[in-house]
Amino acid sequence: MISSYGDFLNGLSERLRKEGLKLHDIPAALQYKLEIVASDTQLSTFRNSWCHVIMVTISDSPSIDYVKQFSDCGWNFSQIKKLRLVEETPRL
Repeated sequence: MISSYGDFLNGLSERLRKEGLKLHDIPAALQYKLEIVASDTQLSTFRNSWCHVIMVTISDSPSIDYVKQFSDCGWNFSQIKKLRLVEETPRL
């Protein structure tokens, strides 16, 4: 049983870290507060390189439009911060 958002976020952060994702403290001037930003990157000269980014925010009353807007905002944020996210998490 999760007693608060803080407990949920701490548990989620720990699970992401255990799965090998790097947690970032990247300031964001967004309409959403990014509670967690995590990424995992694989750089390769022989296969496609990739970077997965997970962003978490909290809302008391999310709607489909809210989720879509957050997704768009997250995509734009990850594109702008891509070099920082990739440089901080190389895994070969």
